[in-house]
Amino acid sequence: MHKKKLKRKINGIFLLNKPIDISSNKILQKVKHIFCAEKAGHTGTLDPLATGVLPIFFGRTTKFCQYCIDADKGYIATVKLGIATTTGDAEGDIVKTLAVDVSSSLLQKTLKSFCGLIDQVPSIYSALKYKGKKLYEYARQGIDVPIAKRSINIYKIELLDYNSSDTFTIKVYCSKGTYIRTLAEDIGIALGTVAHITKLHRFKAGDFLDADTITIEQLQDSIVENTSSSADKFITLDNNLLRSDKAVLCFDSILVNNEDITFLKQGASVKLDAIINNYEEDTILRIYAGNDKKVITNNEFIGLGKIKDNSLYPKCILHT
Repeated sequence: MHKKKLKRKINGIFLLNKPIDISSNKILQKVKHIFCAEKAGHTGTLDPLATGVLPIFFGRTTKFCQYCIDADKGYIATVKLGIATTTGDAEGDIVKTLAVDVSSSLLQKTLKSFCGLIDQVPSIYSALKYKGKKLYEYARQGIDVPIAKRSINIYKIELLDYNSSDTFTIKVYCSKGTYIRTLAEDIGIALGTVAHITKLHRFKAGDFLDADTITIEQLQDSIVENTSSSADKFITLDNNLLRSDKAVLCFDSILVNNEDITFLKQGASVKLDAIINNYEEDTILRIYAGNDKKVITNNEFIGLGKIKDNSLYPKCILHT
């Protein structure tokens, strides 16, 4: 009879560089298995075709997933003009071909027209839900469903390469909810043709950047190089985890003494007039335990609090 493998109650963030040709959920399960973690979640789906920044949150840190999902993103996409596919990327079947006659100046001008607040209709092959079911499930069954427009913000599009007459590469800085496949299709239509994505890489997700990611291969190599026992293995693995507060660095930080921390952990509010008078109502703050005047790296991160009625209320507390 096989012994059931014990799962570890770990907290923290593993910054994965997602490989190509695997779904976000499958790679999440693989990472969760490697870390032997009891609980894990990712912060925003990347298509199997896509690579790049995929933060994976463990344990109680999953409470902060939504803040990363809601954060701005950055992508590098290679787009092929003249061919439309069912999915808007290279994995789909070709449904239409058109001639391409696009100058570099026209492309630059068209890209600029997509910057700013725009409405976008997500792809039927997206993971958005309609009546509790993912859109791509309807698409695979050939069922049409209504898809509402969404307002998104394209902060900047840089043209990185347009060496051939039908393929270009762009760098996109955008708000949450932006579908790059759909953006590519819309750009193609605006250029008088059709288009689809051939490569997609996410280089930024909120404060998490490409340069700080780790591949599955690098993670597995580090285990082999530094492990002589199961204890060594977990020490090696956990050295790759970022602190939970890395997910919410967009908020200001405050120090709270241990007595008030106890109240916050119990779900009660505390009066901190000297601190919260500097902030407006409904401001969210990172809370650290300590009495020093400055937050330092080793202070214990407690979670998030919200200012209301001149008091600090617990909003998302890490430890209870």
